[in-house]
Amino acid sequence: VEVNVELLFRTAVFFYVLAAAGHLLWAKNVLKNTRIGKSFLILAFVLHTAELVREAALSGMFPLYNMRNALVFFSWCIVLLYGALLVRHRFEMLSAFTILLALFFVLPAAMVANPPVIVDRPALRDWVTAIHIGLSIFSYATFCLAAITACGYLVEHRRLKEKNLAAVILRLPPLDILDTIQLKMVRCGLATLGLGFLFGLCWAVREGWSPLAEPKIPLTGFVFGMYLILALARARFGISTRGFSAGVI
Repeated sequence: VEVNVELLFRTAVFFYVLAAAGHLLWAKNVLKNTRIGKSFLILAFVLHTAELVREAALSGMFPLYNMRNALVFFSWCIVLLYGALLVRHRFEMLSAFTILLALFFVLPAAMVANPPVIVDRPALRDWVTAIHIGLSIFSYATFCLAAITACGYLVEHRRLKEKNLAAVILRLPPLDILDTIQLKMVRCGLATLGLGFLFGLCWAVREGWSPLAEPKIPLTGFVFGMYLILALARARFGISTRGFSAGVI
């Protein structure tokens, strides 16, 4: 059974590879549309989701008890965000690059078998902790996707300024849409990271545990502060879109 499960997950990764290939061929005008790429992407995401559900059911914990599962969940968040953007805006937004980004994190997880759960972690059975971890990792996936969008904006801006048609060949969205998307992603990341931090603080207070005992807490605060300053600079002080994109990256 375990072999079949590993084969199932690796099949999901294989479908991600086919989805990336389908979108790249569409971007290069080899394929007329993204139906093939989307079909493989949907299949891959369904199997990816099944892997997370399986891990949670077998362990009875939120499936982030090792590095492999963290990579699986992080890449799942990236694909989920891309799908939400695709449904909301009805266009292919840096699709191939987003899927390749997800593959960058999911491929290492597919190369090794998931080790058995050795240590029981009661904190991962707590719903407050699960929400804290889930929202925190989701926020970093959001910032990651914002960075991809910002890269697309800077590339397209430069190529259009130089009257280079490569931006059109890559089928990048208009600059104003890229600008809107990256701003929404940053705001979404701030909201989810802030909520995740609050849930983590609630758990720490309930358990009588000092939040400053973990080095990742100040680091999370630093990341939140940097993106908050960037968002405020854009909203209040009119920082240029190019400057905002560079800061997001």
